[in-house]
Amino acid sequence: MSALSTDPLRDTLVHLHRLGRVPLTDLVGLRRALESAGAREAARRKPAPDLTAAREQIAAMRAAGTDIRAFDEADVRFHLEILRASGNEALSLVMLAVRDSIASHLHELLSALEDPSHTLRRLIREHEAIVEAIAARDEDASARLSDEHIARFYRRAMP
Repeated sequence: MSALSTDPLRDTLVHLHRLGRVPLTDLVGLRRALESAGAREAARRKPAPDLTAAREQIAAMRAAGTDIRAFDEADVRFHLEILRASGNEALSLVMLAVRDSIASHLHELLSALEDPSHTLRRLIREHEAIVEAIAARDEDASARLSDEHIARFYRRAMP
């Protein structure tokens, strides 16, 4: 084997490039698994995680109104905060790679909405429900709400 083929940085870049070619439906499935596991772990974590940063991102989404770019940025930060709340660093790192691979799809889907206000309000309500389930220490509801949130959005948006 050459030194290049065992270089960790090179291998990481190759894997990230390959991830960008994975079908969106597969990436969404991976995202659902990661985020529902993260929400479950956050609800289970002792001591309970501080959810202030996640709540701040919900407030930022609300303040964004129908500004898709601002909403999307707060949405990304919200989901990463939930994974950080899980305390599982590996989940957070993998989610960063997956999220980067599907970020443009998410932005395109939201931007294509003629009137995004109803969808954005629904997404905010779903985010609030996830945070409240984690705060209530309800592992099953946390995982289910997270999974349903992601599945519902992409189900409506993907053929």
